[in-house]
Amino acid sequence: MSRRAYKVKYTKAQVNEKARKLATRKLPVRVPTPKQKALSKLHWLPVQNEEFTTPEDLREVEVPDEWTAEDGTRKEKVLVSADKEGLTVIVSDANLKEGSCERIVRNFAGLVYKEVTGEELREDEVDLSPFAMFRHTICEFCGEQTEGNSFTCPVCKRCFCYDHRSPESHGCNREKSRGETVEFGSKASRSDSGKERRTTVAIRKIFCG
Repeated sequence: MSRRAYKVKYTKAQVNEKARKLATRKLPVRVPTPKQKALSKLHWLPVQNEEFTTPEDLREVEVPDEWTAEDGTRKEKVLVSADKEGLTVIVSDANLKEGSCERIVRNFAGLVYKEVTGEELREDEVDLSPFAMFRHTICEFCGEQTEGNSFTCPVCKRCFCYDHRSPESHGCNREKSRGETVEFGSKASRSDSGKERRTTVAIRKIFCG
């Protein structure tokens, strides 16, 4: 079960600074206040020797479905915070398999790196350290602990509480989610006919409620 917080630190200080500014500029939609308060109550168990508390300035980002295809989930979200040391990325869905957390975080770190440098991320250019974890299962919509009464959505396969267990209550049945598309890693190429085509990985900023 993937319920961990990662510190993403690039080896170059200038890349960390650019990543911080990028996250602040391109991910301006903060986690709604009720969810932020619920997340602040989480009891984190340190993976390293330092204590960890939920960051106050979290932004919620929907990641591409191909990142979680192996887990069978859709519309998966990560929580992102930026500070002078780098990025904090939290993967909270209890329905994700072991090992998925680092893969999702590495993919996200790679997109940010490519956006600020124009290059692909190599393993030696970033430190992805699992910083802390929590044992409780939480609702992916409101952030409240489910206390053993968690439900899996039949559409997106993510974990929710009783109040938000139906697809309608957390937005799964909406044809178009309210939000905006944030593009990372947009790259142009040419088809056999010579026409330019553009490949883009899109991350959605979701407005909850």
